[in-house]
Amino acid sequence: MLLSRIRTHEGRMIDSDAFEQRASELFRLTVQEVRVHVKIADELMPELRRALKGTAIENDVEALLVLTRLKPEQQEALVVRLRWCGLDPESTVGAVAAGLPLQLMS
Repeated sequence: MLLSRIRTHEGRMIDSDAFEQRASELFRLTVQEVRVHVKIADELMPELRRALKGTAIENDVEALLVLTRLKPEQQEALVVRLRWCGLDPESTVGAVAAGLPLQLMS
């Protein structure tokens, strides 16, 4: 379980199990799929999500999970490379998955 308690939009605290079950029912996902989406939301920096907008990676759950392996400082460096160096998001995910150091991506 990723979180033990979650604050709702109304400010109430609920157990993460209850959240996962409710989200599973609402979005017709398995509990495991809900956990994956929560992991992505928790571990990807908003700046990286914005940099991926409009790309094939934006809604690719498996690719986003690969990017959660990066530390926050690596995610920041990736944002710079995506925005200013024209790095291709699809090849970037492949390189991260292969364990290629971010410094070698160009």
